[in-house]
Amino acid sequence: MSARSNHRSQRITGLLLIPAFIATAITGVGFYFAGFDTPHEVWEQWATAHTVSGVLMAILAILHIYQHWRWYKSFFTHGVGRKSLVTLLLSMVFLLLFITGLVLIIVIDGPNSWVGTFHFWIGLALIGFSLWHI
Repeated sequence: MSARSNHRSQRITGLLLIPAFIATAITGVGFYFAGFDTPHEVWEQWATAHTVSGVLMAILAILHIYQHWRWYKSFFTHGVGRKSLVTLLLSMVFLLLFITGLVLIIVIDGPNSWVGTFHFWIGLALIGFSLWHI
């Protein structure tokens, strides 16, 4: 792949991440608050919307990380150095959020689990680090 087409694909992925990020953040907060005195059908709708937007966000984020893998590779070989601390923290928070999201989808059944609450708070941290990263 040429440098120009690689840059173009990175730009497209970055632009697609923005609406996926917004949708995931909105549906995550809505889903969390729908767990308090809301009819179960409404909670399920928020859950579905958040799951769909979260999967899309995860796919795009993984693609984004892959496209910048040289940056990560240099981190592993040369250490932090001048690397962005925000990007490192964002990557670690994303990984934790990704893992807890998978646990919630595959293992946890039903609302109000401690993993879901932890996932929500990690999601808020991801929102902050993502805005800082952008």
